[in-house]
This record gives sequence, C-alpha cells and structure tokens, in this order.
Amino acid sequence: LSSVQQVVQRPLDCSGTNSWPHGNSLINYMKMVEFVGLSGPIKLDQTGMRTEFAMTLQELQLHELAKIGTWNTVNRLIMDREVKDDGNMGDVHPMANKTF
Repeated sequence: LSSVQQVVQRPLDCSGTNSWPHGNSLINYMKMVEFVGLSGPIKLDQTGMRTEFAMTLQELQLHELAKIGTWNTVNRLIMDREVKDDGNMGDVHPMANKTF
C-alpha cells in the first residue's frame, strides 16, 4: 500500500467522528492480496469476510487438550472425537471432557 500512496499515521479518538483517510484503501488492498498469518492463509472476499480457512476444535481433558474435530469453510464442522472407555470413573476432574 505504501508503494502506491503515501500513508501518514495520526492519532484518532475511537469515540470521535474523524476517520483515517487511508482506511478504505487499506481494506481494498487487503481484499486483493493473500498472505499467510499465524492461523494460516488469509484471504478476504469482496465484503471483507475471511474465506478459505480452517480451525481445529479442541476439548479440555483430564491431562491435556485433545483434538476433537475441525471446521472449515468448505466442509463446515467435522467431528472426529475418539470415544474412550477405560472403565475408570473414579476421581474425574470437573473440567474433564468439557467442550469450550
């Protein structure tokens, strides 16, 4: 974006009525490019919504976080939780097997 136009930063008040003059240009630029972020590839559609991404669903179990499924923009929710029956229902932690 800075190679196309000079971008100047100035303080703005969140509750004020002024806006950043480069805001629309930044959004339009972000809609045109694809890049890799911490959560994977980042791609925005024409409305500015993120598309073509996936998330891992995890469940807090007694000693660890366990992957129980995935969600993506194509297949939506896919659950692949493994059901384990170890027969030991003794001292179960109150947060075990809870999905957040």
